[in-house]
Amino acid sequence: MTKRYVNNRGAAEPSGHNATDFGGTFLWRVQPRTYATFNSKQTIYGVYNESLNATFGSTNTFGPVGLRWDARAATSRQFAGRRGEKPAWTHAWTRQISSKLMTRYATDKFSNFPIAAAGNADRSDTTKNLGLHLTYEMRRWLELGMDYPYTTRDSNDPASQYKCDQLMFFVSGTL
Repeated sequence: MTKRYVNNRGAAEPSGHNATDFGGTFLWRVQPRTYATFNSKQTIYGVYNESLNATFGSTNTFGPVGLRWDARAATSRQFAGRRGEKPAWTHAWTRQISSKLMTRYATDKFSNFPIAAAGNADRSDTTKNLGLHLTYEMRRWLELGMDYPYTTRDSNDPASQYKCDQLMFFVSGTL
């Protein structure tokens, strides 16, 4: 994949990049309706910044492991997301109440991005996400719910470390 901007190039230039994906999935049947899943995905990014005359790159490697099963359509497990796999477990507790639990663990290595605070080593990040989504279907057209995402990123670059802890409530209606 190649992404380039043709307008507002000065501001958008750092966002243009090349990305190459490799990956695979292996399913191992452990019961008639249950499979162990082993996934692997690697994305190699490359960004050339004309104003700095430098190439920056990173390699993201993901290796989620989990279970996939058929529980009479009340519970399901899926992988979603674009920038890395996000395993999600969805469960319908009743006809009106459902939940979704999402997790993600990622390590990112940035080549040609020396960090002075780390002895000029390339930047290395570890990001962990955990999310809970609860929905109550009050009417066929009206949902109430709550989202709780928690993210923490550890890095050898002190300026890139952070923790994000949020609690959001929502109302969703359809016509």
